[in-house]
Amino acid sequence: MDSHIALVRKLSMQKDMRRKVIGGISEEDVNLLIQNIQEYFEELEKDYNTKITELTDSKTKLVTEFDQYIQHSKKEKAALEASLLELKQDSQKYAEEVKEKLD
Repeated sequence: MDSHIALVRKLSMQKDMRRKVIGGISEEDVNLLIQNIQEYFEELEKDYNTKITELTDSKTKLVTEFDQYIQHSKKEKAALEASLLELKQDSQKYAEEVKEKLD
């Protein structure tokens, strides 16, 4: 087995001969296959990076909208609490007025 590996290495170093790897596949074919695989995975990486960017942008948008909703809800809550307090005060005044009229 080691002698086969040594022979392949020796043959691959000779520039005047067509380089071969085990199984008779030419180096050019192997390089072309590697290039095709590399291009395929580069395209996958590009697609995934695009999707990651889209998801990150969506997350940022959702977080911003959520923060705006929280701020709006806090303002609405404060306004409702103020109205409730006013209604309680009006109710107390009305109850006192009614009580005075009944006494």
